[in-house]
Amino acid sequence: MRPKTKLFLLFITLPLVFMVSIMMGRYPLNIPPSDDVAHFVLMNIRIPRVLLAVIAGSCLSVAGAILQSVLRNPLASPYILGVTQATAFGAALAMYLMLPSALIIFSSFIFGLIATLLVLLLSRVRGFLSPVTVILSGIVVGAIFTTMLSAVQYMIDPWRLQGIVFWLMGSFGRASWDILAWTMPISLIALSSAHAMRWRLNILSLGDEEARMLGARVQMERALLIALSALMCATVTSVSGIVAFIGLIAPHMARALVGPDARLLVPASAALGGVIMMIADDVCRTPFSFEIPLSIVTTLVAAPYFIYLLRRMGGEWRG
Repeated sequence: MRPKTKLFLLFITLPLVFMVSIMMGRYPLNIPPSDDVAHFVLMNIRIPRVLLAVIAGSCLSVAGAILQSVLRNPLASPYILGVTQATAFGAALAMYLMLPSALIIFSSFIFGLIATLLVLLLSRVRGFLSPVTVILSGIVVGAIFTTMLSAVQYMIDPWRLQGIVFWLMGSFGRASWDILAWTMPISLIALSSAHAMRWRLNILSLGDEEARMLGARVQMERALLIALSALMCATVTSVSGIVAFIGLIAPHMARALVGPDARLLVPASAALGGVIMMIADDVCRTPFSFEIPLSIVTTLVAAPYFIYLLRRMGGEWRG
């Protein structure tokens, strides 16, 4: 099957999974709703939640695909930039200060942007931004914010600590139209920008020298794409908490379907990430009377696939 046909099928699958997801839950719903209560649940709980899952999955997956290409590292993911750890610290700090929910999200988002700026500043060695320094800077920034997060967890009282731990494991339970009112525009602009620049990823993945020979402004374009990935990660993580593995595994799955060409890889990653996240959220909230943290489900699904991927690759990598 041709890669473009596979991409088309992915985008057909996305709305189908969306329709199934809004009907699934602890209490199944019919479309159209049978009464006023079902209509309220559908419009104010199910649809915002599933929309947020699509946005989160698409953003994390595209961010991972960008970073894997730009940094030429198959293990690159949004987590490697330290942005995830920074947003977690921002949320934990706001909870420690007992700020309202809106300020928890705002604090998380701001610290994610601060981490991005720190990584970009620390990565510049003699005016150049290399993949190695970006990864090392991300590890350092991530370690700093992880340490500060541990300090907050140590100081906070046990009752509020439970809330922080649950937030760190990921959930779309906070989804609402108010949250979508600002996350959706930012995410759509970021995803559209990534789609517009997808052909530049093919050039940057060739290496610095080859990219310069083809006329690319390597340093500026790399910094812009890294910042774009961090923006998507900060936006998603600030409202959903930490979601493990999606930004690492979904781009690899998309690459296996459509190949390494970023012109197909970026939209395929967006569609596949959205589908995976919706299914994972369905598993979190449907089978039991309680909600399972999102990262537990994504890790259980992604870890076996990652082991399979490592065995199949045999040490080879096609960026």
